Amino acid sequence: MSLPDALSLVFNLLIAALVTIVCFPALRDTLHYAAKGCSPNALLDGYQRVGASRNAPIGLLGGFHSNPRSYLLLTTNACVCAASLVRAIFARNGFDRVTSSIRLVSWLLLSVQWNYVRSEEPLPTRYSAAWKGGLAACLITGHLILENTLRKDMAEQPPAASALTWLVCILGMIVALTSLSYPRKARAFRNGRPVDEEETSSVLGRVSFHWATSLVSLSASNTSISLDDLPELSDKMRASNLQNDFMKMQGEFNASGPTPSTLSRGLLSLYWRELVHQILLSVPLAVLAFTPQLALREMLRLLDADAAEHDGLNTWALILGLSIGVSSWLENWLLWTAMNWISVPLTTQLSAAAFSKSMRLSLQTSAGEGHDKASPDSTQNVINLVAIDASRIAIVAGFLYSNLLQALKLAVACTFLAHLLGWQSLLAGLTCLALFYPLHSLCLSKYSAVEKDLMLSRDKKVSTLTEVLQGIRQVKFAGLEVKWERRMNFFRDREVEAQKRAFVWHVINLSIHLLGPVMVSAVSLSVYSWQQGPLTPSVAFPALSTLGYIQFILGLIPELLSGLVGAKVSIGRMAKFLKSAEATGNTTPFRSIQLEDATVSYSKSATTESGILRSVTLSFPLKGLSVVSGRTGSGKTLLLSSMLGECEVLSGSIRRPVPPTYEAIYHTEPNPEDWCLNSAVAYVAQTPWIEAGTIRDNILFGLPYLQARYHHVMFACALMQDLDLLEDRDLTEIGPSGVNLSGGQKVRIGLARALYSRAGILLLDDIFSAVDVHTASHLFKHAITGELGEGRTRILVTHNVDLCSSKADYLVELENGTIRHAHSVVQSYPDKENGSLQQGLPISEEQDEKFDDKTDSQDGGADDIGSPTVPKRFVDDESRAEGALQWWLFRRYIQTSGGWASWAVLAGCYVTYNILQLSQYWWIQIWSRDGIAQGTGTSGSDTAYYLGIYTAIAILSCLAGSLRAYIALRTSLTAASRLFRQLLSVVLRAPLLWLDKVPSGRLLNRFTADFYLVDSRLGFDLTAVLNAGMDCIGVITGGVVVRPILLIFAVLLAAAATWYTKRYLSAAREIKRLESISRSPVYEQIATYLQGISTIRAFNQRKRYIAQLHDKLNRQAQASWHLYLFNRWFTFRINLLGAVFSTVTALAVVNRADITGAMAGFALVFTNHLSFALVSLSRAYSTLEMDLNAVERILEYSDIPTEEPPPTSPTTIPPPEWPQTGTITITNLTASYTPTTAPVLHNINLHIAAGQRIGIVGRTGAGKSSLALALFRFLDPSPNSSCGSASSASSASGSKGNIKISNLNIATIPLSTLRSRMAMIPQNPVLFTGTIRSNLDPFDEHDDDAVLRALRQVHWSSSSSLSSSTSTGLHPQGSSPQASKVLGEKVSPGGTNFSHGQRQLLCLARAMLACPAVVVMDEATSAVDRATDEVIQRSIRDGFLGSRRAGGRGGSGGSGSSRTTLLVIAHRIRTIADFDRVVVMDAGRVVEFGTPRELLAREGGVFRGLVEGDVDAGELRAVITGVGN
Repeated sequence: MSLPDALSLVFNLLIAALVTIVCFPALRDTLHYAAKGCSPNALLDGYQRVGASRNAPIGLLGGFHSNPRSYLLLTTNACVCAASLVRAIFARNGFDRVTSSIRLVSWLLLSVQWNYVRSEEPLPTRYSAAWKGGLAACLITGHLILENTLRKDMAEQPPAASALTWLVCILGMIVALTSLSYPRKARAFRNGRPVDEEETSSVLGRVSFHWATSLVSLSASNTSISLDDLPELSDKMRASNLQNDFMKMQGEFNASGPTPSTLSRGLLSLYWRELVHQILLSVPLAVLAFTPQLALREMLRLLDADAAEHDGLNTWALILGLSIGVSSWLENWLLWTAMNWISVPLTTQLSAAAFSKSMRLSLQTSAGEGHDKASPDSTQNVINLVAIDASRIAIVAGFLYSNLLQALKLAVACTFLAHLLGWQSLLAGLTCLALFYPLHSLCLSKYSAVEKDLMLSRDKKVSTLTEVLQGIRQVKFAGLEVKWERRMNFFRDREVEAQKRAFVWHVINLSIHLLGPVMVSAVSLSVYSWQQGPLTPSVAFPALSTLGYIQFILGLIPELLSGLVGAKVSIGRMAKFLKSAEATGNTTPFRSIQLEDATVSYSKSATTESGILRSVTLSFPLKGLSVVSGRTGSGKTLLLSSMLGECEVLSGSIRRPVPPTYEAIYHTEPNPEDWCLNSAVAYVAQTPWIEAGTIRDNILFGLPYLQARYHHVMFACALMQDLDLLEDRDLTEIGPSGVNLSGGQKVRIGLARALYSRAGILLLDDIFSAVDVHTASHLFKHAITGELGEGRTRILVTHNVDLCSSKADYLVELENGTIRHAHSVVQSYPDKENGSLQQGLPISEEQDEKFDDKTDSQDGGADDIGSPTVPKRFVDDESRAEGALQWWLFRRYIQTSGGWASWAVLAGCYVTYNILQLSQYWWIQIWSRDGIAQGTGTSGSDTAYYLGIYTAIAILSCLAGSLRAYIALRTSLTAASRLFRQLLSVVLRAPLLWLDKVPSGRLLNRFTADFYLVDSRLGFDLTAVLNAGMDCIGVITGGVVVRPILLIFAVLLAAAATWYTKRYLSAAREIKRLESISRSPVYEQIATYLQGISTIRAFNQRKRYIAQLHDKLNRQAQASWHLYLFNRWFTFRINLLGAVFSTVTALAVVNRADITGAMAGFALVFTNHLSFALVSLSRAYSTLEMDLNAVERILEYSDIPTEEPPPTSPTTIPPPEWPQTGTITITNLTASYTPTTAPVLHNINLHIAAGQRIGIVGRTGAGKSSLALALFRFLDPSPNSSCGSASSASSASGSKGNIKISNLNIATIPLSTLRSRMAMIPQNPVLFTGTIRSNLDPFDEHDDDAVLRALRQVHWSSSSSLSSSTSTGLHPQGSSPQASKVLGEKVSPGGTNFSHGQRQLLCLARAMLACPAVVVMDEATSAVDRATDEVIQRSIRDGFLGSRRAGGRGGSGGSGSSRTTLLVIAHRIRTIADFDRVVVMDAGRVVEFGTPRELLAREGGVFRGLVEGDVDAGELRAVITGVGN
């Protein structure tokens, strides 16, 4: 017996032993049943394990219908046994008879296994038995194929025996494939929806991604597919479980928080199993990747040898195709593990961890930081962490294995080259390569530095943009779109410059890595030629193929290293954020709220004067009403924040009841009779946080709906009349931040939320400032002191002490950050019970009767507060395109990126590069052909000649490759820059109603994630598509030139690849759009919820909002998961086509009659690359098309109609001094928000003389704010631009009339000019991050003296200048250090380090600084105390209504014509009691207009009723009657 026969026998015995072990459980049960005397029919009908029962056999026919797979296994296996028996009987010799008999025994054992599989009911058990048996069948069949191939090469076999052998092989493969197709378990469902089938799929279905086939078909055929149509992800992929794993890992961090290194180690500990899986597969892949080069070498060696040795060519051709197929499958599987096992869950995990951390952050962590320094805990940076950093870390983590894989491939490649060329040639080549690495290190360090600058620039751009979008109303009211656009473009230009530098260093790095392999190949081939003689095809082409692979590997190294550098930066940012200070609470448990000698501040870094309450000792009565008052900026809001645990306790202590858990409040079934929990807290901020949703959802706030309590709350908060004005009543959808609600409605909804809650402690911050006196009286009587308020601890911050003191149990007054007095009301105000409160009751009681009547009329058990019809959506779902991307998108992108000329140059570079690449291999073919012809007589001069031309071609190819990459990246960046400017311009000029309806998260999604793709990815996508396309052309050309018949197979290949590509793209593009859309809700929630973080924490709702974000993250992960799943499904099938075509090409080439080694090498060296080129082209094109979805989404918003379309009628450019006077004439004005909605203003006719002070009063919904919007042309009497009609003054359907200011029709004046000449001071003030000076004068148009003068006019007294604001601190002529300190005082994002009243004062000072001719104030002093309000009103008379200084736009001072016209929307009659005239509005109409005295004298007048209903009616009457006209 020969050695091969002995080895074959040993392998047969080992396989038989393995089969016996696998089949032992089935064999044991079979013998057990046979021992019990079961009939053969019973065994055929199936059996169970011992202890299981089966009532009756089902019969073969019934069993086949119920489980055809098992019967197919039994039948096929029986045929294999029969064929094996025939082979054993008719074997030619003893050896064949023995081996055939061993295989027969193995197949018989497997028959028992298949019967066991057929009958075993539990799917996991059947799955285990089936895949183990399938593995054994694979081993038997594989060994038979190998043995038959080798024996065919050694000795000729009879045709019948050979045919029988191959029949056994085919049937054996059928058995193996069938057994591997058993499902693992039954499909899982969650909440009635299917779960992804990866965990339940069979082995065969899993490795081929077959379970995605039905999903691909569904997505390809349904262009309106939604995420609800896709399966849910498994439990291990859900955000809640992933966050729990992260929190466990985070527990291993130091007390000081995570560092980049500990965070990296922690993430590795979470995903070590996946990483080990990748590493174990990387080892065989590194070897298999170069098996095609080995097969190519053997085929070329045989072609160069005698014809007698050509018999092995077909075998090596099959090995070549098989190795290409297996290696490409391993690559694809590793990509699957990288993206779906690591990247997707890690992105979700980091996003959830970042949001969870942001919900615990201290509100003032970033207070005091410099204007140019991005705070690590700001809302904007949280969005950046989620949108960019989490994704970058996750992708790099998924591809960590690639670093090892490429190193292993380099090692295998070097080993193969050393065997092929000799160690001297390899050493020379590697020495040459080592010389390039210092340059590479330099490029890497430069790239790292640029990457950091890029991220900082991106952070600054996003933070500024976010604040601009949040303050877009103030920007548009002031007509500052152009100026903010310039500032944003400046930040964008800095980002683009950093991106350009990053691209330049990337291209330089790429050039080095392209040039390195060229020099290695030149040096290696020259050394080989000089030392070992002429270059032959069997050496040249495998060497070049291997060197080309090395070139590809080295080309990946820059991307891998740059990814690692970027991930390092992102991990550092994430670790820094996770290490940020949290809100610790700083309170101690007690039965009531007490402060004992407490000194509190928003920040530990606060100065000795700024933002501090000092030595506060207070004891708020349990279940009593405490009223806190004080001047603006005295620390009232800070006091409430300290009770919420949102502040730093510098000394002393704060005691409060321990709040119940979230579950105790919201997850227990509440008893209506025992609703309130004494220690639970509810908080109503000065500007209540309103989330997007219905009014009912905002009031319920996670609690169950109890109709009786809900109706009671709605009545107590005076919301019943508001519901009458809303078509969908309490089911009316509210926009983000309550943009479609008035300030008073927001406050009452916030109060209703607190009253409906189960809180026993109510913290109410100035809830009366935004409502009129009637509503305030009603709220106090029915909400604060009524049945819903009684029995609760109520701490009310207010300036309206007269209204509240009579029912108060405890009065606190703050002054200059200290307690002025704190007494019980009995001691301080003994006679208040019959005092001022009773003065405000008559109309309030009458109003209460109306409310009672309304409530009674709705009594009856039915829920008739809500809308009887389906409510309308205020915020529409985000739209998405359907179907394939149209060519217009490509054309528009090309035009934006520089036109067709740039792309023509780019295409020329790619064609040149491809021609040079083909020329390299053609020249090698000539060199090796001549080397064979010349034999050993090749001289050194000939080698130099061939080498010189080859090196020249290769260097030119490298230059062309670098140039094409540079042009592609610059072209894409040019397009990105222009698209950003275009989108920014349109968004800033978009209609206000559109901006209200579009959540900021959608805009931020486009400005962050979408532009990240356009900036950093599209350039590489373009490069990949063009490169892969030219590669495919070159590969197919090389094979067709040598063997023209391959053209037929190339056409078939192209047809099959095109079919799969179309099918894949049809499905993937829809999922990509879903994935893009699914990001917006995540960013929107982060941006929105962090604005209401104090409210969410106070109500103990963090868990609910974290759970909501988890749901959104799950949907985003669901889209990403299926997108990558479709990619892997598609790649597997394209790889299979490529492997088949490569095999066919190799067989066709080697079987050509006159083939030579040189020609075969030229053709087959490309064939090795075909599968990769096909996959690369399909993947690159699909990636490009899907990433162009970002361009599509950007263009979608870039094409929206702007407020001011190109005029079709002449416009008027007013002179610079316009308006010379503030005269306002409104004639027959009827206007609506859109042409399709009902008018909100009806037939308004007003004439307001220059310099007059006009008060505008009326109940909520009367049209006061709508009139103000019309003055600024937000309600334009001309047609809405979206109609496409002319912008004339009176042609709109449902809109008519005109407004003239200083005798010019505002409809004919450009919007930016109109709004910049007026000023609007809103009720909800908007401040931007920076300093006081940068907020008052953001574009440095005034000197410090002018800014200080404006602050002095509003009596600014921030806590840093309380004592000196009227002396040296704000002296207009001085530049004292105190003045510089005031102007340089920091403003945190949104102005959260100032009280609401202080923010109003700064907005008022901003308007005074501009000295406009017309000023509209919408409750601009509602949040300041009465004394400050009176002082400010005097300042307004002196500032706005005095002569407009030379710095203003008016003419010479002193004349009445230069006085500012002031329109004030007021709820407090005191504010407008001494005004020149008063406009009283109701239901969008002017019902009264005249002087306050005239209107007060009108019997039954609305204004008179408002005055008489005020708590200070007597004082107001004296003020009004004492004013003469």
